[in-house]
This record gives sequence, C-alpha cells and structure tokens, in this order.
Amino acid sequence: MAKQLLALLDELDEQQFERFKLVLRHSCPGFRVPWGQLASASRTRTADLLLQRHPRGARALALARRLLRRSQRKAAPGRPKPAPATALSTM
Repeated sequence: MAKQLLALLDELDEQQFERFKLVLRHSCPGFRVPWGQLASASRTRTADLLLQRHPRGARALALARRLLRRSQRKAAPGRPKPAPATALSTM
C-alpha cells in the first residue's frame, strides 16, 4: 500500500500536492498531525504520516483518493487542471 500511496502523490504537480495537504489538514479531524509537520512534508513524508495515522494501508490509500477527488472538485477557474483521472483509478 505504501508504494501505491506514494505513486498517487507522485503524480501530483507541486500546486496539486500543496492543495492536497491543505484539504487533508482541514478534512480529517482524526488525522491530527501538527501542521508544522505536514506543511513542509515531502511526498514521501506525507505518505508516511498518512500510514502512521492509518496503519491499515488500504484505509490511508482510500482516504488519499477521496481527498484528491475533493480537492479537484474545488479547483478554482483559471487554475491548472487537476491530476489525470488515471491517478485515481489505476490503484
């Protein structure tokens, strides 16, 4: 699961990744990672933090997919297009 989660995050460009972390912070009351850790976290560290909070890898992966869909729906006009749908459906 860790490889799949990391592959999912690797498909995001930098702006999409930052948006994902922001949605993660505000959408998951049970996540409770201090923003100081999450704000500067790399993709690898973000995946690790998700897996620490959700030891069952499938749950962390499902959460990441759900949050990516949510962050894509809320993309404002004029912003770069969200990650390709394959990032959500191939794993």
